[in-house]
Formats: sequence, C-alpha cells, structure tokens
Amino acid sequence: MGMRVQSMSQNIEWYVVADLPIKQDMTPLLAFIQRQGIIPYVTEERRCQRLWINQADQCVIVSQWVEQWTQGRLMIDDSQKVQKISSSDCAKQLFGKAIGALTQFPVTALTLILSVIGASLIEMSDNVSLAYWLLFQAGSVQRSFLSLEETLALHQYWRLVTPIFLHFGWAHILFNGLILWELGRRIEYAKGHKHLLLILLVSSILSNFIQYMVTPNTYFGGLSGVNYALLGYIAVYQTFIQHPVLQFNKAAVAFLIAWLVLGMLGVINFFMVGSVANGAHIGGLMVGVMWGAIIVLMDKKQENP
Repeated sequence: MGMRVQSMSQNIEWYVVADLPIKQDMTPLLAFIQRQGIIPYVTEERRCQRLWINQADQCVIVSQWVEQWTQGRLMIDDSQKVQKISSSDCAKQLFGKAIGALTQFPVTALTLILSVIGASLIEMSDNVSLAYWLLFQAGSVQRSFLSLEETLALHQYWRLVTPIFLHFGWAHILFNGLILWELGRRIEYAKGHKHLLLILLVSSILSNFIQYMVTPNTYFGGLSGVNYALLGYIAVYQTFIQHPVLQFNKAAVAFLIAWLVLGMLGVINFFMVGSVANGAHIGGLMVGVMWGAIIVLMDKKQENP
C-alpha cells in the first residue's frame, strides 16, 4: 500500500500491507504470518483494521497471503490450533510469558513489579511504617516530616523517585498498572529501553516535586503522574508523527483526560479515602507534552537533515 513510518531511535520501519474490516477476527492470519518469521502489527483506524509489517521486501507476499486468506484459499496449519493443556503446562506457559515480558519490556515490567511491592508494603503496615524509606520526605512516620532540603542533605536522593512505587489499595495499583502496561510497553518497543527509562525518571522526579509543593508534609504516591507523562508524550508524538505501535485508543485518552479534570474539580475525592494527587497528574502531563514535542523535533530533523 506504500505507506510507511519509521522509529528513528531503533531504525525500525513499518509498512502498511492491508486494510481489513473492523470486526474481522485476524488472529489466525496473524499467527500464520508470525510463523513465517515476520512481525505483524494491527492498528484500528476509523473504519478498518490496518495491518503493518516491518520488512519491506515481504510486503508483496504478505499482501497475497491476506488476499488468499480473505478468499478462503490460504491453508493454515491446523496443528497450530490451541489444544487443551494441563495445569502444569499452563503454569510453564505463564512463567515463560512473564520471562518474555521481562526480556522484551524490562523497564515497564520492573516498574510494575516494584509498584506491586510498594503497594504490598502499604497494605502490610500501619501508618505506612514499612514504606517509610520510599516516601518523598524523610522524618517520622507520625507526620513529623523533614523539609525537602533537609531530606536531600541526608543524601536520600532516591526519595525523589520512589513515591511512584507506593499505592494505597489494590484498586489503585491495578488501575495504574494497567495504564502503565499499555503505554509503557508501546514506548519501550517503539523508542527503546533507555528512552522509556529516561522519561520515567524525569517525569517521576518532576511530578513528585510538584505534588510536594502543592501538598507538603503528606503521604502521596502512585504511578499516575508517570502515566500522564506517557499519555502526553504519545498524544503529541502521534499528532505529528504517526507510529503504528504508539497508536492508542482515543476513547481511553478521553477517559484519562476526563479523570484528570474531575480530580481537579474535587469530584473524585468524594468516592475515595484521601485525595487525588492533582499536582502529580498535571506535572506529569506537562513533562510528557514537552518531552513529546522535543522528540518530534529531533525525529523530524533526522528525517530531513
């Protein structure tokens, strides 16, 4: 079909090979393409599903496979169909997938693991005593906090980042974890491990600092500031450079923006214990938007030196 897009940081080019009906189940076709050693990727456009691959020399043959498959002429090996497996085999498969996720998306996966550990520390402790060393400010767990300057004077610099791993309830970590998994692994795959790690570090430090300025001497934590940074980054990047891997459901984007607005208006606070960390949300979104703009300029400069 001729359309292509390039990920500059990893030098990966993606090519459109076909558009198929929006409701068509492409699972057998995608499995067949993968077995041929080709990586397919599907995005949802306005009225169709768009199939991409990352090998230009295979576009013609894949297009032929798609045509044959839609006409019922492509023979797909029935031996590849899913068969019933034992519980032990299922456990082995799940373990294999977990190891695969750690290998393919190490920054995203390790961030999620540390966040689950942080949430567990909160759940197992009274008055966050077990999570004391992850709080933004040093001091006493009886809310006798040291200032940020005093905290940094103790050389406890990790506190600038570690509040992102704290979650107050399993619903909190589940909500934030799902969003991070969706956004983080897209960026990590498209732009690289170091790229995502740098976004996480910068956005966590700045969003935590802004929340500290808004509500000092309080407990706060969560991945939401980082998630809004990732959302802002993807939104800006996709506005100017379309990348199939970074495409994200617009309804999900609208929901997260609505959640941000409702949090700022104080509506969400009526339905939860504590309050929403609006400073972290806004700070993270600002970081992501600025970061996305910078990367767009850099990528366009590489495309047109």
